[in-house]
Amino acid sequence: MSQQKDWLARLPDHPNVLATRLENRPLHLSHNKPHFESGKITFGGPLYSSQPKDLEDGFKKITGSLHLFKAASEEEVWEMIRSDPYAKLGVWNLDEVVITPMKVFVIAKFDELRTLQFVI
Repeated sequence: MSQQKDWLARLPDHPNVLATRLENRPLHLSHNKPHFESGKITFGGPLYSSQPKDLEDGFKKITGSLHLFKAASEEEVWEMIRSDPYAKLGVWNLDEVVITPMKVFVIAKFDELRTLQFVI
């Protein structure tokens, strides 16, 4: 088995895809749940145009996603990205994705509430 490496992926949205993103968020989360459980994705979340005032304001300011992958190669990362509902439905602009190799040395321990937020 190849050594697993860390990869940071910036996944920008196409313009005017908020409705598609929100409609398919449950599908996106359920698709990625096994990746989180296996450690293939160690964190993920939306990128904003500016800091939102609250959750509702945050939905309006989403410009894409940021994920941290653990994979043997960049191609493996691309396979996970391409299989995601947001990629298949045209939410993410795959031509503008930036995948950066990196190394995680320090990570904060998540409390139980943060862990549960993923499954809600």
